[in-house]
Amino acid sequence: MSIVYICAMANSRNHRLLDRPELDSGAGDRVYNEIVDAIVSRKASPGYPLREEKLAAVFQVSRTIVRSALQRLSIEGLVEITRYVGAKVAAPDPLEARDVFFARKMIESYCIPTVISRITPEDMTALREIVTHETSIQLSEELNRDSISHSIHFHHALIGILNNQSISYYLSQLLARTSLILSLYGTRDSVACSHHDHLLNLISDKEVSSATRWVEEHLDHIENSLVFISDSDGQEDLYEIFSRRLK
Repeated sequence: MSIVYICAMANSRNHRLLDRPELDSGAGDRVYNEIVDAIVSRKASPGYPLREEKLAAVFQVSRTIVRSALQRLSIEGLVEITRYVGAKVAAPDPLEARDVFFARKMIESYCIPTVISRITPEDMTALREIVTHETSIQLSEELNRDSISHSIHFHHALIGILNNQSISYYLSQLLARTSLILSLYGTRDSVACSHHDHLLNLISDKEVSSATRWVEEHLDHIENSLVFISDSDGQEDLYEIFSRRLK
């Protein structure tokens, strides 16, 4: 996969991101957050149908609010919407996952030497604070949305030190796909924050080669931790998935 292809892949989503739909106050946000949590916790696995009318009944909101939430999830890649069929939980396959991690290795490992040459004490302090926050979140034995979010945030903040808008944009697209892949197929080991602390030590010591190699091995480790399974057969009904959460 060439860097040109990576950029084209990210750019193809640009217009959809600009057209992000607005949700109606707190009701839309509540629907959105509950569906995200159900996907991340694997209550709703890849391919699981998300019926508008049922969701509206469960959350006691209008179908318009549900539709807006599903459109937002579609833009972010968590849900696939097919005309005349409806919405379902997205299901990136192993090939897409490998492509995403290969592209990330190309970009992030290439950027590390420049990050090391530009990082300031203030940058290092901010990154260590992110790792500290990750540690407190990941004390739970289960993978959850917050642990994924903060793990992704670390990588975005690290490369953000370059202050290069083009690189940040393309990487943000890859990180968004990574978030989905981890939500569906990740394990607790996929977001182990202790690894990030080790990288910061290498960067602090100006160990360019070691830090660059570490990033490649770290992303390989995350990729290898993924478990590609689908539990959509015999899953709970939408009412059962969400009713207990809303009590």
